[in-house]
Amino acid sequence: MAYAMPRVQDVPALMDGVTDFQRHIIEDVVKMTGKTPGVIRSTKPRDGRSAYVWRMVAFMVSRNPQHQCMPAMADMYIEDEHIAHRTDRYIPRNATAADRDTVMRWDMEPDQRTWRMMHDGARRRNFIKEELDPIVDRIVDHIKKSDWAGVHRWGRALGQF
Repeated sequence: MAYAMPRVQDVPALMDGVTDFQRHIIEDVVKMTGKTPGVIRSTKPRDGRSAYVWRMVAFMVSRNPQHQCMPAMADMYIEDEHIAHRTDRYIPRNATAADRDTVMRWDMEPDQRTWRMMHDGARRRNFIKEELDPIVDRIVDHIKKSDWAGVHRWGRALGQF
């Protein structure tokens, strides 16, 4: 069964006063041209930051039950070139020897280095999410509340509606 994604009510108002960074992400999440301008895209964008925004918007407004699963891992879409997965090496791009010593103590055991990498990566992702969450709110606020299928479903499940 095909589930139609909701439509932004006023695309010019959505785009009014946004920065170039926000514009790029909004254009990745909301169709701006074609037969259905203003409709939320039905598939996740390839860009990590746009994918995070799309996932959070889809969670709140999509009628597709697959999109209404709790987006607990949505921040993993945010690309972070400094996170090294499953390795005990952590060498940031363009880092000098002095930078390495301040970022990571190399005399740590590998498990401690891995924990530090994960902690630093989470802090960076949280910082990036602080920039992206207002974009999510802006897109959702320009969709009719009656189209907030995910919010309605979770509200009923949690006894709020």
